Parts: sequence; structure tokens; C-alpha cells
Amino acid sequence: MNRVNHNKKLSLNPLSLLAKIFETIGRTTYQSIFKLFYLIGFLVLQLIKLPFKFKIPSFPQVKIKLPKLTFRPKLKLPKPKFKFPKLKFPKLKLPQLKLPKISFKLPKKLPSLKPFKLTPLKALIYFLIFLTSFAFYLLILKDLPKPTELTTRQPTLSTKIYDRHGTLLFTFYKDQNRSLISLSDIPNHFKLATLAIEDSDFYNHKGLSWSGIIRSLKQIILNQELQGGSTITQQLIKNALLTPERTLQRKIKELVLALEVEFLFSKDEILEMYFNEVSYGGTAYGVEQAAQTYFAKSIKDINLAEAALLAGLPASPTTYSPFGSNPYLAIKGQHQVLNRLVEEQYIAPLEADLAKQQKIRLAPQYTNIKAPHFVM
Repeated sequence: MNRVNHNKKLSLNPLSLLAKIFETIGRTTYQSIFKLFYLIGFLVLQLIKLPFKFKIPSFPQVKIKLPKLTFRPKLKLPKPKFKFPKLKFPKLKLPQLKLPKISFKLPKKLPSLKPFKLTPLKALIYFLIFLTSFAFYLLILKDLPKPTELTTRQPTLSTKIYDRHGTLLFTFYKDQNRSLISLSDIPNHFKLATLAIEDSDFYNHKGLSWSGIIRSLKQIILNQELQGGSTITQQLIKNALLTPERTLQRKIKELVLALEVEFLFSKDEILEMYFNEVSYGGTAYGVEQAAQTYFAKSIKDINLAEAALLAGLPASPTTYSPFGSNPYLAIKGQHQVLNRLVEEQYIAPLEADLAKQQKIRLAPQYTNIKAPHFVM
């Protein structure tokens, strides 16, 4: 067999020769040689102090315009072949309405407007209307109190001193001795007695009662009995908002305010304010204090005979007061109230007769100060 000659001649290619050298000396050796040459070059540059500047060459900007693609694929979808069924509706015939023909002809000549002529008589009438309105404003409306003051104002109340057990020791007051009470705490027979003698149409009128005025004049002229013609609303306004003077101007103000009060407040609210405001003689103001003054008990505990006596006092407290110079007039006023209760059918005649026969015990009239060393 022929032997193969492994002794080939070395190639004279420089790259292959350099690779062969590197392979012989090893990777570690030629890396160290490269680092050495790099260090020598760096030291040479530092010694020569040559500035080392390296600038990256700038290349001109080249703008390349790409062509616009105008490729739009066209998709052709198959048209659905579907037909809706034709629906046939029956024809409806609506009734025909025939409206009558309306003919309107304008008059050829329109009526001419007569110019306004101010005659002396018309001028006098207009002047009197203006003068009356202006006088009504100055005399009545200008200084008229507001009806809302009935609830916003602070009424004069008495000061009461009690001990720790609730016993009343003494009551301080100046001119008006008053204790407030709710309408629900007032007995029904006292309400009816007051309505019968003062204003039987209270829950029907709007502040002014013509029947009450006529009945009052009838009692004064025929029977010579004093009976007021003002409604409870008017009496409340007279006592709370106006002065008690008897003048035409005050009476007109009272009527105007009565209409406003009836519009703003309910009947029960007006009646409750009346019972807490009206005078029952002397320093006793309000029904609660009147019952305490004349009977030494609360208004809740009075009977029909006592209620009739108290209801007759507001018409003339001085005249009908049981502590006045003529105590029998109080009994006369009580009988008038009981008779009115029978006339209005609030009570039976037998109840009135029993109340007239019932004896009334009045409270003693003296000032009893309990525990003066503590009160005074």
C-alpha cells in the first residue's frame, strides 16, 4: 500500500502564517502583548502631550421618498337574495266631515274712537277718589300694626315663686297678672259660655258678624242689657294690638286687622289667644288667672255656674265683677250667659236652672305671702 506523506509543505499565506503563530504562543501571551503595546502608546502620547481628538465625520442627510401605496383591495360580497313578503291591508274609508262655511264681513267703516274729554264733574270725582285713598292710607294703613305681632310679641306674664314641693309661695306682677294656658286645657262648657255671650257665629264669620251687631243693638234698646257687638277676633285685636279708645278711626283699623287675622290664623288659634289676652277685671288677665283670682282654682276645675260667671265679665269687668260695689250684677250677668246657652241650644233649660241655683264660693281677697323670710 502506498503510504501517505504527512510532511506537507507549509503554505506561504501571511494570514495563515499569523494564525499559526498566535496558535503557537497561545491566547494569553498575545493578549498580554497587545496590552503592552497599548500601554506604551498611551505613555508616549502623555509624554508628547498631543491632544487626542476624535471626531465622528458627519454624513449628509439623505431623504428617501417612498412611493405611496394605493392598493385597495376590493371585496365583493355576495348580495343576499331575500324578498320580504308583500302585506296587503284592507282599505279603510273614513267618514268625511263637512264643516259649515263661516263668512265674516268686516264693516266698511270702523267706529271712530272719541277723544277723552275731562269734564269738571269727572275731574271732581277723580280728585275725591284720590283724596279719599290718600286719607285712608294716612289715617288707617300707615301706622297699622302687623297681625303677626300676636304671636311674635311677648305678653306680660307674672312671676311665681314655688317651694321645693310645688306649693305657690307668692306671685309678682306689675299691672297684669297673667298665666298662659292651652286651648285643650280649657273645659268645653266655658268655651261654649264665652261663644254664646260674645260671638255665637265665631266659627262661621270671617272677622265681622252682622248678626252679632244686630243682636247687640236689640238687647241694648229693648231689654236695656249691655251686650257687645264685636266679634272675638275684634276684641282680641282691640286688647292686644290697638288702644281701647272708642273712635271711628280705631274701629276701622280694628275691622281691617280682623280680616287679616282671620286670613292668617285658624279659629282655634284665635280663640286660644283671646282666652290668654282678655281682661276679666282688675289685674286678672286671661282665663287661667281669672279662675285663680275669683275661685282660687284652675280653669280646668270650674263648673258650669262658675264658667257662666267668668264668661260674662269681659263685656264690662268693672260692672259685673263679683268683688265690685254691686255684686248682684255679677249674678245678673251669669244668668244672661246661661240664657244665651239655652237659646243657642248648647245646654238644656234644666241645666241652666240648676246652675242658677248653685251657690258660688269666691276666693278671699287678701294677699297671702307664704314664707315671707324667703320671698321678700
